[in-house]
Amino acid sequence: MKRDQGEQDKKQEFAFQKAPRCTAKSKRTGQRCKAPAVRGWNVCRFHGARGGAPKGKANGAWKHGGYGQEAKAERLVVKLLLRDAASLRKLLSEGEA
Repeated sequence: MKRDQGEQDKKQEFAFQKAPRCTAKSKRTGQRCKAPAVRGWNVCRFHGARGGAPKGKANGAWKHGGYGQEAKAERLVVKLLLRDAASLRKLLSEGEA
């Protein structure tokens, strides 16, 4: 009877066995990672799922915000305005001549 129970346990599939696998590949062997992927991600916790530092002031390395998303967007707007002003000035100077 115990032998039958052991064989049934080996045949039984668990939820973690059915989980999608990580899509990361090894540089050395070329084989895919065998760890289960984190829910909502294509990779496992070892290969970057849920990784990275928090954004903005929540990050411990935050200094001044000069390279943050908002500052970059502001610089882009200023650059585009300057470009438009230069092209407008060029058009106006050509019209006077």
